[in-house]
Parts: sequence; structure tokens; C-alpha cells
Amino acid sequence: MTTAWGGCRSDDDSPDSEDLHFYMLAIAAGAFAGWIDVKLDDLLFTALLVLASCMLLGLLRPRRAWRWVVAVGIFVPIADLFAYFLLAQKPNRAQIYESLLVFLPGIAGSYGGSMMRGVIGSCKYLLRLAEPLVRRRFPQIRLTRKPRIRHKHHSPGL
Repeated sequence: MTTAWGGCRSDDDSPDSEDLHFYMLAIAAGAFAGWIDVKLDDLLFTALLVLASCMLLGLLRPRRAWRWVVAVGIFVPIADLFAYFLLAQKPNRAQIYESLLVFLPGIAGSYGGSMMRGVIGSCKYLLRLAEPLVRRRFPQIRLTRKPRIRHKHHSPGL
């Protein structure tokens, strides 16, 4: 398939198929944060859970960081609405509207994790640049890993 920018990409190469496991992790983290919000009724702890999970997901997949905020944060108001309509535990209206505030720490966590990924990439780049200088001064120290040599193993035919 040809993209609008002239690049070619196969149908199996869609970014959504690569990120399916991360979306499932985001849904699980959001459902857990929503459950904690309903059971403990502590929005600060729920916001901390959303912050941590969005930061982890932003660190693992930094492109389009906003999607982790939506995927994790939407489950907290949904869990509050679920508890309001179906469970015996009835949060008041203010608690349901408050649950929308978890998007704010989610934004900070997701974009913070994305920026951390960029900083880690820059540090790796600087280490690769500094390795020849360090190797001359300290020959026993190696900053980067040696490339692996992969051998083809042939099993005896039966």
C-alpha cells in the first residue's frame, strides 16, 4: 500500500498490529485504576496510578503519546458510571465529574515518558560517540555491547 507521502508499506506493517499488546496493557491499567477509584474512593491514588501507567506506556511507545492518556484515562469515569448505575455503591455526581480530572496527570505522565525515551536515546548516542575516547584512555572499559554473531545451527537430518 502506498502512503500519502510516497512510502510503501505492506498491510501487515500497520502500527496498530504492533501496538496491540500495549493497548491491552493500557486497557488493563485503566480498568484497574477505575476499580481502585470505585473501591477506595481516593482520586489522588487513582491519579497516581494513571500517571504511572501512562508514563510507562509513553516510555515504551513514545509516538502519539496522547493515545495512552485516552486508553487509560477513559476507564476511570466509565467505572464510576458503572458503579453509579449498576452497583450498590453510589458515588455522587461530583465524584463522577471529578474522575475526568485523571486525564491531567495522564497527559503529564504520557508525554513525560515520551520525553524520557528521547533523553535515553540521546544518552545512548552520546555513549557511542564517547566510546573511542574512553577506550583509548581506559582500554578495559567497554561502553556498548559487542555485536552478537549469529551462527546457523544445522540439526542432523533424521
